[in-house]
Amino acid sequence: MDKKDVRSGNIALLRNLLKSMRQATKPQLAKASGLSVVTVNAIMKVLTESGEAVATEVAPSTGGRKALIYVFRADRRLSLTAYTTAVALPTDEESAAGAGNLKLTVAVHDIFGEKKDGGEFMLNELTPAALAEILLPFTQKYPQIPMLVLGFDGKTATNMEDAVDYRDIPFDRQLTAKLERQVKIISETEAAAANAEHFFGKPVAEGVVVTVNWPLLMPPVASIMIGGEIFRGRDGIAGAIGRRFFGTAYHKPLDIVREAARTIVTLTRVLNPHGIILYGEDFADDTAAAVTERAVREIPEKYLPNFAVRQDIAEDYAAGIVKLAGKYLAALDDE
Repeated sequence: MDKKDVRSGNIALLRNLLKSMRQATKPQLAKASGLSVVTVNAIMKVLTESGEAVATEVAPSTGGRKALIYVFRADRRLSLTAYTTAVALPTDEESAAGAGNLKLTVAVHDIFGEKKDGGEFMLNELTPAALAEILLPFTQKYPQIPMLVLGFDGKTATNMEDAVDYRDIPFDRQLTAKLERQVKIISETEAAAANAEHFFGKPVAEGVVVTVNWPLLMPPVASIMIGGEIFRGRDGIAGAIGRRFFGTAYHKPLDIVREAARTIVTLTRVLNPHGIILYGEDFADDTAAAVTERAVREIPEKYLPNFAVRQDIAEDYAAGIVKLAGKYLAALDDE
């Protein structure tokens, strides 16, 4: 490893340390990193000049020379997230007043995940122009926003696929051009997968996690996360093939427990994942036990992955969008 690589590694080390500590003195950073105070001093000069950290003087309680404390700038870059939620159709009076049937939840967070701004907006249609009208005020107010993470709930995504693939380049390009920001589009099950450590108690980066959702009157859809990265397959349809190709031929299963057990067995045989989260509005409190009872008829229980059963995906969808945005934001510092 040459000197340039060593220096880059030390910069990344101190950046991550200061980010986790939020503020620290040079001796504290030297002790935590194992680097010399001289090296820490040189690197902190780089981080302050780049705007990633600011140095402030604080008088010690015992008097004497003021100590220099470095503070990580949480607002140097901010994340912008927006995600859709289909709501009940408006009444005739509400429609006449311009009310829509699609809610867009927008939020701005700093690098620590603390919310700085946001709001809820109603849409009549989901187009790049309609989104830009809502989002442009945020990007103009906060120029330190480098990208938008945009989430689509299952019902909205299915409606969009009737007319256009929401991951087609034209949609992304139009919105990117209007916002002058990179746009990452995420499905609700992908976002839920990113939030899976909430259930399994360890980072999803350590294994394979699959989420499967059965919305009422709609085909199921799944998402796969491998090593903390969303896996979409060769053509971008991994996990979503049911929703895309069932069409009007889809019939809701009469026995959702049997269907869920069959899904777990198939996923175990093919992916052998570390965890699976099943979402379904028809699920009950005893569904998990009933699913396990059926699944062990085909696979010994010791080979079944950890799995959780939830009725509503909304909470994990929302949390996952913010979590992914924070991850993408942090990755920009490592480039």
